Amino acid sequence: MEKQSDSYYISAVQAGDTESFAPLVERYSDMLYALLCRLLQDEEDAADLLQDTFVKAFRHIGRFDGRSSFSTWIYRIAYNEAIDHLRRRKAYVTDRVEELPDVPDEDLEPSGEDPELLQQALDSLPAADKALLLMFYSDDLSVRDIAEVTGMSESNVKVKLHRLRAKLYKMMRK
Repeated sequence: MEKQSDSYYISAVQAGDTESFAPLVERYSDMLYALLCRLLQDEEDAADLLQDTFVKAFRHIGRFDGRSSFSTWIYRIAYNEAIDHLRRRKAYVTDRVEELPDVPDEDLEPSGEDPELLQQALDSLPAADKALLLMFYSDDLSVRDIAEVTGMSESNVKVKLHRLRAKLYKMMRK
């Protein structure tokens, strides 16, 4: 069977064909599960929230208007579910970004760095900060997509990424 576009399945679901949601679940499960695992650092919680994400997306598919891609829309649902979960667990600390000296971006490249040291530095960041870096570097989301997912402005995403790179650089130099 030929794979159809997201918009084909979305239109079908919006028209009442609930079975057409299954290919979207199949298409996005791995990506969303990986995001949730990185944010929550708990596979069971990630699996639960993955389910919640798809339930919420299915219930609100009628609100999807195509202004962003479906992947960005469902990514935002998963991100919001994870952040809400972390807040409920009281493990989430908002806006802990310190003022850091300006360091040129080219000086912040982790090339040649110890991957274990980089992972330790990433793991020490608040979940939302870590997610921002991973969305940009691991998931290859654009600044615009990250802004849509997080609800931040594009300029704030750029500033936050720059400060987080500087913070990682500083942590890895200790």
